[in-house]
Amino acid sequence: MFRLVTTMVGIHFEELKLKQLEIEVRALAALIEHGNHYYSKQAERRLFEIAMPDLLAEQIEQEKL
Repeated sequence: MFRLVTTMVGIHFEELKLKQLEIEVRALAALIEHGNHYYSKQAERRLFEIAMPDLLAEQIEQEKL
């Protein structure tokens, strides 16, 4: 019984994280569409990080070297 409850809480937590990410992506898209140049570019950068985390990790590794 305890394991089942733990799993359900984990699933609920993952659903919340996904919903939060969806809201963030929608807000970033709105900034790209309607924000000034600076905020639009910052939103594009964040969307890139969300869409391609592997490329971001490689870029960070290259900067460390």
